[in-house]
Amino acid sequence: MKKGFTLVELLGVIVILAVISMIAVPLIDRSINESDEDLYNTQMNQILKAAKNYYAENLEKLNSVGETCNDECNSDCCVTLGALQKGGYLPTEVDNPKTGETFKPNEIVVLVTKIGQHFEYKVVDKSEENGSEN
Repeated sequence: MKKGFTLVELLGVIVILAVISMIAVPLIDRSINESDEDLYNTQMNQILKAAKNYYAENLEKLNSVGETCNDECNSDCCVTLGALQKGGYLPTEVDNPKTGETFKPNEIVVLVTKIGQHFEYKVVDKSEENGSEN
């Protein structure tokens, strides 16, 4: 008697592996995309916290237009990613997990608007075509 597998058995195994990969690959791809989006949101929150720390140490700048924005914003105040990096509030290189590239210093701007007695902070990402806001 010969030892080995028949052609039908081998084809059956290949079909089973193909079905498993058709199910697994989209799930893995979606998981990677979701993790990139989560990392992006975490980075935007870190930038927001850095801006709050920046303004906590520079209270006088909250009532005037930020000098680092060069009139790029219409709010009461703004600070760029580059200014936060220069002040030591963030690392010198912040990567965009969506593209894998490093953000340029003027691509991320934190806008600060005074509403009554409170301040509202908003992160604007100019690196995307439409400009994402968080």
